[in-house]
Amino acid sequence: MTRWARASLAWYRRVDWARHTMVIAALVAAAGLGIQAVSSIKSNALADDQLSQSEKQQREKERSQIALINFWGEAGRWPVDDLLVVVNRSLDPAHIWIYLDFNGHPDSGYYSLGVLPPCKRLEMDFPQKGAAPWPIRKLLVVDSTGRAWVRTPGGRLNESTAPTTVPETVTEMRPSRGLIPTLVDLDQCASSSG
Repeated sequence: MTRWARASLAWYRRVDWARHTMVIAALVAAAGLGIQAVSSIKSNALADDQLSQSEKQQREKERSQIALINFWGEAGRWPVDDLLVVVNRSLDPAHIWIYLDFNGHPDSGYYSLGVLPPCKRLEMDFPQKGAAPWPIRKLLVVDSTGRAWVRTPGGRLNESTAPTTVPETVTEMRPSRGLIPTLVDLDQCASSSG
């Protein structure tokens, strides 16, 4: 045997292979745990994203009908000062109220306009008294699920906790305060059932 071969054999016998094998096994196990930790973090992030998306879809579903109901005023229609327009572009009826604000007068409050049928535009002449500002401040809508929503003239929408009563059957508009609405069919409507 050559000198080099004897030195190699001596080196091989001096090395504690069991210890080195344990160190290598520990390093491989640590790497595996690291990979598993990264995988778990990514899985949790994905689950959080899916939950967030699901919650967003649920909120959109809850607002699906009310998103298709809006109102505005058209000023300057002779011989009246204003025209109230409420549009229900959904395929479901909705009970609606308007909030009239007479600058703190006891007559201020919600007034029922009844049930607005699906795919209809309500137009109602709403004359002003003198130079008073247009007194309609918000629209309260109870959607087909029984949720109440408040929409302001600027389009802002919030779920309401105002007490409301929903009629058992869909009937014609029952205006209050002597205001007579006109219902017009809409050409385009959308399903709000999502």
